[in-house]
Amino acid sequence: MTNRTLLLIPHYNSLDSLYVTLASVEAAEQLDLLVVDDGSNQPPEMQRLQQSFLANGKIMLQLLPENQGITAALNAGLQRAYQGGYDYIARLDAGDENIGCRFKLQQDFLDDNPQVGVVGSWVDFVDEQGVDLFTLKHPCDNDVIQKDIYRYNPFVHPAVMVRLTALKQVGGYPEDYPSLEDWACFLKIGQFFQLANLPQVLIRYTVSSNSISSRKRHQQSCSKCRLLRDNYRCNFNQTKGLLKNLLLLAIPREVSTRVKKVIFR
Repeated sequence: MTNRTLLLIPHYNSLDSLYVTLASVEAAEQLDLLVVDDGSNQPPEMQRLQQSFLANGKIMLQLLPENQGITAALNAGLQRAYQGGYDYIARLDAGDENIGCRFKLQQDFLDDNPQVGVVGSWVDFVDEQGVDLFTLKHPCDNDVIQKDIYRYNPFVHPAVMVRLTALKQVGGYPEDYPSLEDWACFLKIGQFFQLANLPQVLIRYTVSSNSISSRKRHQQSCSKCRLLRDNYRCNFNQTKGLLKNLLLLAIPREVSTRVKKVIFR
């Protein structure tokens, strides 16, 4: 029988990190797995996926013929999810690690709160050596999130579970905000559904020099400013968010990470 939740992981040239991430999913979890390989030089092997992913669910591997970028890979995965009749999409990225039975907690929350379209969690940030940096405790209440989402992204993408009907209603991940498809998608979902975070740490997020946030930081910062501009209403909250992200264009990621480490310690 098909599980109700599909774990969607886009992958590109990070095999070792992918297998470590899959091994972090508890064997007691009930969900299916879809890895969408985005034209890697060496794509994942089904045998290694089966050895690493021990949860109760089927394993699927989709190979894109060439590298198209994470947004295209995510939307390719969503098409498979629509066809499979799933209720929820869970996210996790190669290099990040699950903590506990995260997926059951998030699925139960969405089952109990049908008005919620996206649920995330708090996140431990670590460096590439596994040393703790800080814990990011995003707001959990819908009213606070709906206000904050016009200043910054109140979700960590690999920590979310999303209602599939919500994703379908907004047309999946938008292509017009490069390296910022998640925030743009969640902002749109928030116009039709409530948003939430669980007040507990459910993933360990590795701050990697090879991540999209690092490699394409300038592009991502430009997309942030465009997203906030396109959804701008003349009020203090949104003006503050736009000015803050214009300022971040000039600040290297290493500096912003050190600042967060001080603030969120």
